[in-house]
Amino acid sequence: MYTIRDNEKIGMLFTMQGIGDHIMFNGMVRRLLIEHSLTKIYVVALSEYLHIVSFMYRDDTRIQVLSIDSGDEHIGVADHLQAIVPDTVYILGHEIRQGVPGYCFDKFLHPKTQKYQVSWDELSKTTIYGNQSYYDFMGIDWKHRFVSFYYQRDLYIEQNVFNALNPKHEEYIFVHHDTTRGFNINPEKLFDIAGQDIKIILAPMMTHTNMNPLHFGMLLQNAKQFHAMSSSFACLAEGLDMDYVELYMHQYVRNAGRFVRDGKTCPSETRKPWKVIF
Repeated sequence: MYTIRDNEKIGMLFTMQGIGDHIMFNGMVRRLLIEHSLTKIYVVALSEYLHIVSFMYRDDTRIQVLSIDSGDEHIGVADHLQAIVPDTVYILGHEIRQGVPGYCFDKFLHPKTQKYQVSWDELSKTTIYGNQSYYDFMGIDWKHRFVSFYYQRDLYIEQNVFNALNPKHEEYIFVHHDTTRGFNINPEKLFDIAGQDIKIILAPMMTHTNMNPLHFGMLLQNAKQFHAMSSSFACLAEGLDMDYVELYMHQYVRNAGRFVRDGKTCPSETRKPWKVIF
């Protein structure tokens, strides 16, 4: 039941559910609190990523993270909508499928709830931009993807991760690909750039229990080179000081069309000097 909340305005955000997506939307979440005068915003995250997203927002009690189960995302979102009854709901990146159970949320919303909903299919008809399109749709300046991105780092944990993976503090390159899903960086391309003898530190798979990419900031920032596919770690690098790291995007691994256009990195998607490897 909808109840009048004195001096409260509550929002709820349901976006694409990859870790890179959550990192990309971090600045939007923080700006929505300001620009939409929210007193609290709930962010929906898959249960397996709950610890990561919760850590990312632990600095601000106005941002709360809700868990949903993978495979039943829309059912979980519908349950949260009915329990919270938000004043404003943001559904970004998900198709609106009338008549398909779980895909249309109107029946779960109170008539007074304001709704912002758009799918990528809709946005792609009117824009060539990628992730910026969601910020544009919400009327939030895209610069906030970068300037408003924030998470409270735990440098003690980051140092422990650094020491565990590089105990001798050797010069190294940091590599992120995902062999479990067939996303492989070509070793010949890697060695042509980095050389045969340098130490390689591989990012762990996201499926590892309690693995949190937000604890790898120190490793990223102190690498000689960072070799990445389009991924959560690449998204994270956008929010860190990487001035002294050579950045290589191995485009052929995932062929992310939003990141590279006409053979170059798209300036709306990155503010880092990536060298693109095809």
